[in-house]
Amino acid sequence: MPSLPGWRTACAAALALASCVVVARAQALELAGSFRMSGGVCHTLRVSPDGDLLASGGDAGEVLLYELPSGDLSRRLVAGDDQIGAVCFSSDGGRLAAAGEKLVVFDLADGAELHRSDCGNPVALDWSLDGARLCVVRRKGLAELLDGDTYRVIAKLPLGDIVSADAVAFDRRSQRVAVGTRRGRIRVFDAASGESVDEVVDVLRRHGLGDCSADVGAPTADSTVRIVAGGDVVFSERRGVLRGLWSATTHRVQALRDDPTCADEEHATRQDEDYPPMAVSVSFDM
Repeated sequence: MPSLPGWRTACAAALALASCVVVARAQALELAGSFRMSGGVCHTLRVSPDGDLLASGGDAGEVLLYELPSGDLSRRLVAGDDQIGAVCFSSDGGRLAAAGEKLVVFDLADGAELHRSDCGNPVALDWSLDGARLCVVRRKGLAELLDGDTYRVIAKLPLGDIVSADAVAFDRRSQRVAVGTRRGRIRVFDAASGESVDEVVDVLRRHGLGDCSADVGAPTADSTVRIVAGGDVVFSERRGVLRGLWSATTHRVQALRDDPTCADEEHATRQDEDYPPMAVSVSFDM
């Protein structure tokens, strides 16, 4: 469980049997309190991004929300009749995903159900920090990358011979997602496409290019170019704006050489991120 602002929640060794939670301060791990949870056996815990709520899922098909550090029961969210295997907050703390036989997403403002779909007993969930992706890891080595807003399946992650995947985590830049096992095996995927990053790196290494290659970026879903240094975003701009700057000289030359109105229209099209790309359809084999 990741450390979060204000609090870190540590699970006692007897958590599954005793349903007991120990709450400690994140900075010094000083004991801040402990409480006994409701609902019997607990299978999963997750702390909200602001550190104010603890979500737990168990056998009863309910997600219980507790206030931290007091442990007061705040709300019950009904996800189904079956065991809840994983829970996860969105990065803004506004939504909660719970997974059992169904993947259910709740709006935490009013408890409304935003989404429900078949899930097949997942063992792990994680939401990317930018909110664009939700990764679901299921039993028998199955994992899927979902759109973080529509919950549509973007890609089925090729785990190969990993048949006991039980952990998942996105990186801080929301560019990579890692799926791991208790035996220490980890596969890393591109968060935008779901393509295996390991396979590309392995090809480079086999050809002696491992030491002279570096991972410098990945596609984004929002047409924004960001430069991150030391975990901080030091530059961010829309692709259309940057395309306009890149093409400014071409636009000036075209305006002088050709029709200025046509040059302006073409330059505007270059900067329009919603303008559909050219599609070519041929009637012969290529």
